[in-house]
Amino acid sequence: MGLFWSMVPCPGQMDGIRLMKKNIETPFKTVLSVHEGYQSLDQLRESAGEILCSTEIERFYKAQAVKKVEVTDGRLRGMLYLPPGPGPYPGVIDLFGTVGGIVEFRSALLASRGIASFALPYFRYKDLPASLDEIDLDYFMEAIDYLLKRDDIIQNGVGVVGVSKGGDIALMMATHNPKVRAVVNINGCTFCASYPMKYSGGDIPEVRLNMEKMELIDGRFATKSTLDYTPDDIFKVWKHDAKVLNILSEDDMCSPKECIRLLHSLYPSKKVHNCIVAAYKGAGHLVEPPYTPLCSYSYHKTFDIFMWWGGKPADHAFAQEDSWWRILELFHEQLGQTISHAKL
Repeated sequence: MGLFWSMVPCPGQMDGIRLMKKNIETPFKTVLSVHEGYQSLDQLRESAGEILCSTEIERFYKAQAVKKVEVTDGRLRGMLYLPPGPGPYPGVIDLFGTVGGIVEFRSALLASRGIASFALPYFRYKDLPASLDEIDLDYFMEAIDYLLKRDDIIQNGVGVVGVSKGGDIALMMATHNPKVRAVVNINGCTFCASYPMKYSGGDIPEVRLNMEKMELIDGRFATKSTLDYTPDDIFKVWKHDAKVLNILSEDDMCSPKECIRLLHSLYPSKKVHNCIVAAYKGAGHLVEPPYTPLCSYSYHKTFDIFMWWGGKPADHAFAQEDSWWRILELFHEQLGQTISHAKL
């Protein structure tokens, strides 16, 4: 799989493009060819020369029997992916960050591994709010109830997986709702970052960005030092009994990694086993499912800037593969039946 995780943007490609699968119904198609002798990428772009042999590889994100259900329930919008078979299945809510809109590839993969996954957008999608400062925590609580009222979802609680801002929200949900039994926080802050969160149980104040600490490196912005948080800002996730897996990237240029270790240190001794920190040297902010090429920076359409995500290709690839097994095991163990690697 090194042919895939080591891929880099094609020479001359528009700067700041992130490789992301949007249409889950079609596979990624990759053509592999063998050429006579050694040729650089620049040479191949000018003239490929003689091709000794070639083949096309298709990589699917959704197993054929996975069911896809569009959700329009009250305020909720999104896409629910259900595994093959009658169920009931472990149920998970899947959140992405400040990119906005709906991102479905991780939910499709989870459903292909026996986990019902609700790809839940929360702004910049259909009639949802246009900006982050309009969202509220009650929306996410409604998503928990939506899953648990379904007959095809195991009724002993839900899981939440979130990357970046989605990780913040996942921890927030577990702090305020005991129905959340498993959380995967992928490089999210362990406090309410940048934007306040409205909530019927009491609004949650934000830790504001300190713009003076924004770093500009080669025309791209690194935000990892812009949030001046304190121990009092950290979510008290230990109030309930959710098992939390924190994916911590040591080369993250976006989020402050120290806040994850601070969360772990604040756990009461009798509950600290519920807070797992999986730290990966050389990994960047965007830890995705295995064999996805590293995106070390990209254009951020919400903020209209180029942002550094960080990461070194081989280290980042290891983090993606190792964390994926951890994520699958956590959800199956906490929400449903235990499975082995052999069945994945």
